[in-house]
Amino acid sequence: MSHKDSVISLIKALEEDDKAKVLAHLSDDIIFNNMPMETVQGHDAVWQLLRPMHDMATDIKWELHNIAELENGSVMTERTDRYRVNDHWAEFKVMGIFEFRDDLICHWRDYFDLQQCMSTLK
Repeated sequence: MSHKDSVISLIKALEEDDKAKVLAHLSDDIIFNNMPMETVQGHDAVWQLLRPMHDMATDIKWELHNIAELENGSVMTERTDRYRVNDHWAEFKVMGIFEFRDDLICHWRDYFDLQQCMSTLK
């Protein structure tokens, strides 16, 4: 599986809210920079950071606008992440980069506007 395909598979696992499948894409020592939030490391910390949005949402859809695998194997994404909360879709634009080691994501950085995200969670 290409790194690009691995990121697409990760997104599907996130949409399915499948913890085991999500973590299977990540190295044990994964570093997750969910900017502008704090940086976390390791499976448990990543899932704890993702968990609140997943707990609130009754449906999750990450619309992938663009994806590119770079020569070094990193993958860049441009997305709109959507979470259905209280019968309303909260959505926000995200740029992400995924770095790999031994075909697992070892560093994941997402960039988004936290204020925009919070304003859509009505």
